[in-house]
Amino acid sequence: MDGSSVKSEHICQCGKIGTLLHELTQSIQVIHAYAWGCQNQLQNDELVMQEFRSILQIICEHSHLMGNKIHSFSDSNLTSRPI
Repeated sequence: MDGSSVKSEHICQCGKIGTLLHELTQSIQVIHAYAWGCQNQLQNDELVMQEFRSILQIICEHSHLMGNKIHSFSDSNLTSRPI
């Protein structure tokens, strides 16, 4: 690859990393918000078992989503080429 191609590839890879970080941050914020809300409701004895199950389901879905995003990212060609 010539210098221009290498620079373009580097910019592309940095953009993919930025996108991944943004997507992971969104899932982390959702998990945090639901966990915080659950904690507050537990402290105030306002949480019924069905709500607790629902909150845990959402947390599980977002943690699974994060795992899939990381797995997809690591399977991409970014891991086989140095930045």
